[in-house]
Amino acid sequence: VFENGFSNYLRLTNTSNTTTDTDYRFIGQTIEAQNVANSGWNFKSSSSYVTLSAWVRSSLAGTYYGWLNSRDGTGQTYTFSYTLSANTWTKITKTIPGNSNVSVHNNTEEGLVVHFIPWYGTYYTTSGHTLNAWQSSSSTNRTPDYSQNWANTSNATFDVTGVQLEVGSSATTFEHRSVADELTRCQRYYFAMCTDTYEILGTGHQYYSGNIFIPVYFPTTMRAEPTLEALAGGSGAYVYEKLFGNSAQYHHQISQETGKTGHNQSCIIMSGDNTRHGQTVRCSAHSFGSNTQKFVAFNAEI
Repeated sequence: VFENGFSNYLRLTNTSNTTTDTDYRFIGQTIEAQNVANSGWNFKSSSSYVTLSAWVRSSLAGTYYGWLNSRDGTGQTYTFSYTLSANTWTKITKTIPGNSNVSVHNNTEEGLVVHFIPWYGTYYTTSGHTLNAWQSSSSTNRTPDYSQNWANTSNATFDVTGVQLEVGSSATTFEHRSVADELTRCQRYYFAMCTDTYEILGTGHQYYSGNIFIPVYFPTTMRAEPTLEALAGGSGAYVYEKLFGNSAQYHHQISQETGKTGHNQSCIIMSGDNTRHGQTVRCSAHSFGSNTQKFVAFNAEI
């Protein structure tokens, strides 16, 4: 795939073998409903198409399945198969018609889900499952049975890259976007604010109640009002620092002021010193001890 301009791929590695019928392995993507509704695809017409293309590789040869699921209305699924040789990149292309039962709302919620599935337990499969046709969603009838047991093969791998879903009955050349463009699109759903040692949370203001309020402005408008993700704990975890003048103080917990959170900004709360109300405070976050996970983030994923 590298000669086609793909320098990265997403890998799923089987690190825990299983034969349990309710277990599963898949790589999936949820597409925002309004992106589908305004794409130009008449998803209710059997003569209007979208085409899914991707490069796929597995360490086990066999027949594998892809799965689309519309989330609105009654919920419809469309399953297709493809065959892979072991450890060989294969380009798959599947043209999918609309259907009168498919429903996708024009909003910011889940619209269409796409899965590449190396293995489903038999709870989810049916030997007589119909391929290449929309049908009512069923948790116990998603794909045919799998002949190869990927999930019971130690260190089996499954790789996907170059995924593209586009309106029309044929696949076009993959659209390679700039890193900056891709980052902005991703930050609509997830904004990693602090990812390294001693990164600044922001300039906070000490309130008389003892709390420090730190405004945060997102680099792009997020899909929904996000929730704060932050590592916390004691020794060996994350340390949050507040600096009054040249006097540093530390604690292990921050929170989010949800009432002051919108699609473009939020407010972090850190405990402070109410005897210093009215002061401006520098606030930062950094790792402590042996901890190698360092982040504060805002999550608006579907």
